[in-house]
Amino acid sequence: MTKTKDDLIDSQSIRLLYQADLDLLTSVLGGLTKMHKEVNDWNQREYTELVVLLDRFYSIHSTRTQDLIVVLERFEKAKLEYTKLKYAYEELKTLNQKQEKIISELLTK
Repeated sequence: MTKTKDDLIDSQSIRLLYQADLDLLTSVLGGLTKMHKEVNDWNQREYTELVVLLDRFYSIHSTRTQDLIVVLERFEKAKLEYTKLKYAYEELKTLNQKQEKIISELLTK
């Protein structure tokens, strides 16, 4: 089976993108923590709210991406099953046509 452009983004690619996103967000959170230690002028409450929002985003992004990966894997599995069933159907259709042709030839003799 040949790959189409729709097959180019697979679950492995999504996992790599997901990991890159989370690595970047982890770096941002780490940078904020380091910056907070170095800059004492920051308002503690605003800083805490910002870190909580970023942490919430991390959790949401993580969950949504994992869900997307699961859906994509299920879709790929269903597509494979459909292809198998389609080939099986075509084979049965061909066999049925051959059988009908043989029966027709036998009845005309």
